[in-house]
Order: sequence, then C-alpha cells, then structure tokens
Amino acid sequence: MVYGELEKDIGHPTAAVVNPITNTVTTTVTQVFRNNPNRIFWLITNLGAAVFYLGWDRAVSSARGLQVQPNGGALSLAWREDYELCFAEVFCLSSSGNLTVYCLELNILEAKPKGGA
Repeated sequence: MVYGELEKDIGHPTAAVVNPITNTVTTTVTQVFRNNPNRIFWLITNLGAAVFYLGWDRAVSSARGLQVQPNGGALSLAWREDYELCFAEVFCLSSSGNLTVYCLELNILEAKPKGGA
C-alpha cells in the first residue's frame, strides 16, 4: 500500500489539501499557499486560458516570476528536491482576467502520541 510506504518513509501520517486558500488567480497578486513547515509537496495547475506568474513574495510580476502556461500548465515542488521553497508562501498574478487554478498540498500530520491519551 502506497500510503503506508509514504508514512513509513516520512515517519508521520500525511494528508492532502485541495485549494487551501483559493482556486482563483486574479490580476492583483493572489496568495495560493501559506507558509507551512509541514508541507512536503505542492502542485498548482493552470485551468484558465491565460498565462499566470508565480513567485515567493508579493512582488511577483511578468518580469519577476515563473510563467505557468494556460490550459493545463503546472508546477510542483517537493521538499526533497526544492527544500525551503516547498514550505514558503506562494503568490500568483494573472496576465489577463480571473483564472481558475487547481492547488494541492501534501502535509505531514502531527505525530500521534504513543500509549493513548
């Protein structure tokens, strides 16, 4: 079972959260992920018809951000490959109008106390 293997590998149970803040990116800077030291993976997919730009602060722009292509363009980060960037806040800016996005994050759950209580 994959879930059991993931828990064994990470050392704690995990849980996926869909659209933890919003599923819309607008022409004003939009936060899509909060700072989260328990996040081990995230994915964002552009379901809209225009490009959006992604960055790790509110200064994201077409000249200062990663471009995510329309109609299924996606970006993902995993803590084992991308380190602190995976935990940090993420902001997006639409190049045109409101865009629907699909955001997914995988978080480590708090460890269960041993022996009950």
